[in-house]
Amino acid sequence: MQSDLIDDDRRFAKRLLACRTISGLSRQKLADAAKLSAATIKFLENGRMRPTVRTVFRLMTVPSLGLLIDDIPVALRETIQSLLAQRPVTLPEYRASCSSRGAPCSDTTGRHASENVPPARA
Repeated sequence: MQSDLIDDDRRFAKRLLACRTISGLSRQKLADAAKLSAATIKFLENGRMRPTVRTVFRLMTVPSLGLLIDDIPVALRETIQSLLAQRPVTLPEYRASCSSRGAPCSDTTGRHASENVPPARA
C-alpha cells in the first residue's frame, strides 16, 4: 500500500511525525485528542495509510500538535480550510493554540481571549 502514496502524502507523514514528536504527544494522547485510533496515527506516520479529509480535519483540531495548513496534502487543503472556517473556536482551544506558539492570547483587536467569549445565556 505504501507504493500508492504520492510524494505529498509522504511529506505529510513526515511532518505529522515531526509535529507529534516536537509537541511531546504520544500516539495515544494524540489519538485521544483527535478522536482517532492510535493505529491510525501510526499508519499515517509510517506512510501505510493515505490521509483523508476526516483524519486530517481531526488532527488539525488539536492545537498542541501544531500542524499548519501548508503541512497537509495539497489535494485536501481547500476542503480542510473550509471545514476549519466553519468550526467555532472555544476559549480553551484558543488559549492552547496561542500558548503553543508562544503568542499572547489576544485577537487582532488586542483584546484578551476572555473578552472574546460571548456572555452565557440565562
